[in-house]
Amino acid sequence: MITVLLVAAVIACWFLWSRRPDSPIESEPARTDTVVVRDTIREPIPVPVVRTVVRYDTVLVALPAVDSLPEDSAAVVLPIERKTYETEDYKAVVEGYKPSLVEMEIYRQSTIVTNTVVQRKRPRWALTVGPGVGYGPRGVQPYVGVSFGFVLWSK
Repeated sequence: MITVLLVAAVIACWFLWSRRPDSPIESEPARTDTVVVRDTIREPIPVPVVRTVVRYDTVLVALPAVDSLPEDSAAVVLPIERKTYETEDYKAVVEGYKPSLVEMEIYRQSTIVTNTVVQRKRPRWALTVGPGVGYGPRGVQPYVGVSFGFVLWSK
């Protein structure tokens, strides 16, 4: 009887061992999450944050001909201002009598990509033969037996 149980245990162990995967860790396919959001937002014209007079320029302004007076020009002194516009997305500096862009900083949007690989450990079962101590009709006494159970540790 013990020989039959021992042979059955060896066959069961061989069957379970041959079906084991090469690696004790199974990996699911990698999951990639990419979030890119770009909305079109129309904002009112921003008010300059900083406004300073850089210099004064003299500009000739043409005066149109009126009735019998010929066309003429006059020298006008104009303050040349530098204005700084700032929002969450950019900073622009504009300057001049006929305004021109002096400096521009754009704060670009960032895209965050998260790759997640989920690894699961496969439960490991064992069929073992060995000595033990048990309680039976004759009380506590040693025995040799076959056990089947879950292995809690792994390499």
